[in-house]
Amino acid sequence: MEALKLGGRLARSVIQQNRISIRRWHCLGRRLYSNDKSSLGDRFKEFKDEDATEILDVHEERLRVTESLLKEKYASQFEDVCEEQERVEQLNLDDLVKLIKTSKAKDLTVLQLPAELNYVDFLLIVTGRSRRHIQGLGETIRKYAKGRLNNINNVPQLEGSDSEWIALDLGNICIHIMSHPLRGAYDLESLWGVGAKYDIKLHQQDEKILTLLKKHSYSSFG
Repeated sequence: MEALKLGGRLARSVIQQNRISIRRWHCLGRRLYSNDKSSLGDRFKEFKDEDATEILDVHEERLRVTESLLKEKYASQFEDVCEEQERVEQLNLDDLVKLIKTSKAKDLTVLQLPAELNYVDFLLIVTGRSRRHIQGLGETIRKYAKGRLNNINNVPQLEGSDSEWIALDLGNICIHIMSHPLRGAYDLESLWGVGAKYDIKLHQQDEKILTLLKKHSYSSFG
């Protein structure tokens, strides 16, 4: 009997010690922050606002990634065109064409529109390789225009643009960047490329084309 009692006390003692060890372990595991200067406190770092990671919304993050990829891939190609130049009232067509070609966009078409339409002097249509490429090219052109035009208030924004068709109205030039399926479906070249005589008649009868183009354009011009 004495042996059994001794064994029982020993068992209870072991269980009690294990419980204490478990409780101590859990207390240590829950200690996620401390500014204690003791040896235990040295294991933890005091949190400060400047240590926080900035969390961007989906659109901001997409723009950041797209701009970063374009900068890395086309930095040397854009360098000659995007370098600081004298500011102008209107953008030069040849410079914009060169910029678009260096972006690896496909099937660039340039149309000169008649003055009678009172729209723009030149219409540029180009096919983007992907939605990300369309967005990135649009932002690159926008930044180029911002660096060249005298009045930066006339530079359109691309806020919230996340589609397969975006356009920038730069005053004398309008640039449409489209996916291959949308470009084939709308066939802007045929709508605008039949000549001034037919274009005028077309718009006198139906102004839906201009409405469609302006719907997809980001412009700060009146």
